[in-house]
Amino acid sequence: GADFRRAGNRPGGKPGDQTAAVRIALAKIATLKGDHAAACKYYREAVLLLPDDETVRRSYAEALFYAKKYSDAVPIFEDMRQKTDTPDRENLLVMLGEAYLALNRPFDARNAFQEVTRDHSENADAYLGLGRACIQTNELGIALAAARKVMRDDPTHRQTVMLAALVQQRQNKWSDAMATLQPLIQGKNPGETALCMMGISA
Repeated sequence: GADFRRAGNRPGGKPGDQTAAVRIALAKIATLKGDHAAACKYYREAVLLLPDDETVRRSYAEALFYAKKYSDAVPIFEDMRQKTDTPDRENLLVMLGEAYLALNRPFDARNAFQEVTRDHSENADAYLGLGRACIQTNELGIALAAARKVMRDDPTHRQTVMLAALVQQRQNKWSDAMATLQPLIQGKNPGETALCMMGISA
């Protein structure tokens, strides 16, 4: 409203900085509303005004990621990956890996997820992503090991259990797949996918 229109005229800062601050505020509001396309628009304008601000660039890349504009997000993530002082590198690499998977680049995804698991052995999302990538690269042993790492801490982690069972099915180890799926099948809400996988294995 009028307050936003007057923001560029307030004392105590460069007009460009103040205009960028307005764009960032609008982007955050759009994100809270789930309107990631609008958030991308406002963050892009903020980046043009503050091209050296790494925090704004990171927010822009994340907005692109959540808007599923992966091909635009990846170059920014890759640039930040090369910098040793990038904050919250763990989550950046997980998002980069997921973007690679969406762009059908499973080998790049595998490398990104492995970089996370080397330094953050407790990151279940990274192990799950690693397993999904390795199924596509036909590295089934790595995929199964990644799934089992998560399942040791949470035997009923749905996505990981089904990932492990899928690997075992690819290996024609049908009895093993059934045993892996059993904790989900015995639960209150096994889910259609788990039931279908159990049926296929049987």
